[in-house]
Amino acid sequence: AIAQPLNTLSRADAPLLTKTALMQLPHMDLDLASQLNNVELLRFMLAGAKSPAGDPAGLLLAHFAPEQFENVNAERNMMSVAALQRKAEQGVVKLPSLTDIWCARHPVAGSTTFGRSRQYSSVLACATCIVPFKFEYWPATQAACAAGDFVALKWLHSRQFVFGSRVQVLSCATMAGSIEMLEWIQNHVDVAEPKERLAPPFMFREFDPFLGGFKSERVQVLDWLVDNGYELDSASQFRAVFDWLLARVSSVLEAADLERIAFFDRIGAGILLCQFASSAKPAARFFGQLFEKDNVHVLDWWLNRSGQLMDCLDFGSPYVQASDSLWLDSGRGMHFAACINNASLRGNLKVLDWFLHVAKAPVSEFVKAFTCSSFGPGPFSFETHSRSLLWWWANVPHVCNDPSLRINCYQFSNTIHAHILKDMLKYSFVPLQDVCDSSDHGTMEQLAFQGPQVEQSLVVASQNDHDNVLDWWRTQSGLQDLKCPQELTSGKLKVGVSTKKWWEEKYGVQLVALRDS
Repeated sequence: AIAQPLNTLSRADAPLLTKTALMQLPHMDLDLASQLNNVELLRFMLAGAKSPAGDPAGLLLAHFAPEQFENVNAERNMMSVAALQRKAEQGVVKLPSLTDIWCARHPVAGSTTFGRSRQYSSVLACATCIVPFKFEYWPATQAACAAGDFVALKWLHSRQFVFGSRVQVLSCATMAGSIEMLEWIQNHVDVAEPKERLAPPFMFREFDPFLGGFKSERVQVLDWLVDNGYELDSASQFRAVFDWLLARVSSVLEAADLERIAFFDRIGAGILLCQFASSAKPAARFFGQLFEKDNVHVLDWWLNRSGQLMDCLDFGSPYVQASDSLWLDSGRGMHFAACINNASLRGNLKVLDWFLHVAKAPVSEFVKAFTCSSFGPGPFSFETHSRSLLWWWANVPHVCNDPSLRINCYQFSNTIHAHILKDMLKYSFVPLQDVCDSSDHGTMEQLAFQGPQVEQSLVVASQNDHDNVLDWWRTQSGLQDLKCPQELTSGKLKVGVSTKKWWEEKYGVQLVALRDS
């Protein structure tokens, strides 16, 4: 079980059990040795790790496991040997308060720290009189703030180990999302930036508390910053803040997150306005979702309380599914025909009722929506337009009384919808599903409304193995002389297995099936 440190031993002189361990047993480091409270094993493994041929040993959890398992002897020994093993090279006398930071800076202890969660033990560090080096003040402060470890941060501060100005420390702490920690930093950390540079220059990048606040996704943190006088447009002008804002605005709007939307307006929309003005206006597609999902409170905020933010976006026609009067009451215009057409395509009868009875759209707008070619078929018009037909018939007879009008929709595959158009609304032109499409999809009922495109229909039905469609043509179509198309009898086109059997049984015709080839 101690395979890794034993790699430093001579294979020739090792006993049989040791050789077996080297070859068979899994890796075992100082962590497990600490849990076992085996001081001799700890010393042996550390000695092997320090050997020129040895592998680094992991110390991260080894420092905390003895405390967890109450193995006092192992803990005392762990502190002792860890302090000694790098003393000659770097002058390390005692472990710092944040062990993972120390391990990251010492290769002999860093190999097994990857992937393990950070753990801090300020109580243990205090009891053992641990003192970090000055160059570790800033990394320790950063780590404590980012992890939201309030106890560790206060411990560092009580010993004057906290490093950085108030804005710098806040910039590290806002991501943790702890209001309590932010209040404490505001009251205890000096505003001025430290005179002494105890860290490399790259550690002192530009700071902005808002960036961490946005990443924490807690609006309460952002509100706290505003309430305490921190302004986005007078901060460090850190470009990452603006990039983050622009990247997140669309998702926040689409999610109809009223709380965060309001915050964007509250922080002073000037910066956002400038950023939006420098590029094309983003489309506010989320408005369609607000209407569709009846998020009236969010819609009301945008229409009446969003201020300049409303001018930043290109809203197009977000009201196409409107079912309330908020948009009109806000004084904004409305393209009635486009809205009515969209509602009709989607079968949204509630919206159609609203346009007719509440918005009082002129009847001419309904006619235009139903017939104008500029509102050509949309992606939802294959079937959903037909769901509104009875509404049109019952509520807008001005349109339905003129059957010569050509409606602007796709073909119908539903025979009930086709019946409404042809027999109830008396339209001379009905865009029915093509006979080949009906045969291809096996929709026998629709064939009753089709013309005599028999041969091509038989070919398509045979290729797609719809023998029920062939039965309809033979028994229900009224055709007396049904013949197998030449394209099939010549073997040029292959048919399905079921339709091959059907042609053979009904007409004695031998065809080539797809599986025969």
